[in-house]
Amino acid sequence: MAGTERSVLLAGTQIPDAERNRSLIATALGLGSQLLAGMLVCAGTGYYVDHRRGGGSVGTLIGMFAGMLYGGYEVWKLVRNLSAEDRKKTEKKQ
Repeated sequence: MAGTERSVLLAGTQIPDAERNRSLIATALGLGSQLLAGMLVCAGTGYYVDHRRGGGSVGTLIGMFAGMLYGGYEVWKLVRNLSAEDRKKTEKKQ
């Protein structure tokens, strides 16, 4: 089977496995970096606020919670965009 190109039917379009895998990896890396950056910025801001106020961890906890909310928002945006793309491809097919 060496040298044979496999493909997958995705939203009515034949997509080679290698191209599909690259697309999925790029999407996952993008989402992961957004989640990491959001958590670092929000938690870092909370830590800075705690440090400026003289101690405690309330700001850090609030920052981490805000980072999780941001992460949930990014996942929701990704799912919404993927659903819209799938709908457009389905409408074109009909």
